[in-house]
Amino acid sequence: MVTLRLDDPDRRWTSVRLDAGPFSGPARRRAGGWERTVDETHLVRLEYNFEVTDPRGRRRYLLDPHAPTIGNPPYGDKSVWQRADYREPGWLRAADPKGRLRRLELPSHLAQPLAVDLWVPRGLSDRRPAPLLWVHDGTDYRERAQLSRWAAHHVGTGLLPPFRIVYADAPRRMQWYSGSERYPRSVRCALTALQEQYPTTPRIAVMGASLGGLTSMVLGARDPRIGAVFSQSGSFFTRLAHDRDNSGFRWYARITRLVDVLGTAPAAHRPLIGMRCGEAEGNYRNNLRLAQRLEANGADVRFVGHPDLHNWTCWRDSLDPTLSTLLRDTWIAVG
Repeated sequence: MVTLRLDDPDRRWTSVRLDAGPFSGPARRRAGGWERTVDETHLVRLEYNFEVTDPRGRRRYLLDPHAPTIGNPPYGDKSVWQRADYREPGWLRAADPKGRLRRLELPSHLAQPLAVDLWVPRGLSDRRPAPLLWVHDGTDYRERAQLSRWAAHHVGTGLLPPFRIVYADAPRRMQWYSGSERYPRSVRCALTALQEQYPTTPRIAVMGASLGGLTSMVLGARDPRIGAVFSQSGSFFTRLAHDRDNSGFRWYARITRLVDVLGTAPAAHRPLIGMRCGEAEGNYRNNLRLAQRLEANGADVRFVGHPDLHNWTCWRDSLDPTLSTLLRDTWIAVG
């Protein structure tokens, strides 16, 4: 057990609550401060704030002055507790990624083209056929999960062949990534146009986190060009009792219908599937359940938990070894 504490020797606060996802709850006044104890069995780190209330009933959030801070846009900074054996991935210490980034507008079935950023490692010419990785929530993966650095390191060390990355963002993310029929059709249309400009070797890979993980799985089931799907903490909502907290989400019903189909319908083709999920997040049970259903239905699924919650550091830290192995098995197997 770990105890998180906010000092309050002058009794400025009438109540204090820990804000830490599923570990949230009231703190107890103790020895000139406020404390809440957390079971860290499935955690190597925890992002949190303290919600404090003053005698006039006003509330605000405070960082822990004794803990490191991490930026968490657009939700504000968080304090971070880290277990003594926590280590950042070694590839973060690699040199700055060498490559070029260019803006593209690709055709879609939406009201506007799909605007994406294409990252190409240094030395890979535009006309050379190469593998392709399509990334949902692309800006966050590039900036917060350091995916270009990860890719450059794995290409530079020979673990993966040179490949291109499409960083795709969704201006209407909640709608597009929540089981929209038009968005997957738009990605397939965009991929066709992209392949006309940049030759692509067989078996495209797609990846995403949260709703982006759900969308990646949908694409993998519908497009025979997709050879690998990597989902992190996918939003695989169900109608089971433990999932009632998600039922207020506007597109909850269509997501649950989609997840039912993903887990039961025989696929026309079989992409390799990698899944990672924070072991302490409420979504873990849904991810494990879908992985088991997909495997029972004949899919090759690599599911691994990670001792963290639903956040970008978790997704950055859990790229390896699953994503690198998944891409290597997908791309090198076909040359």
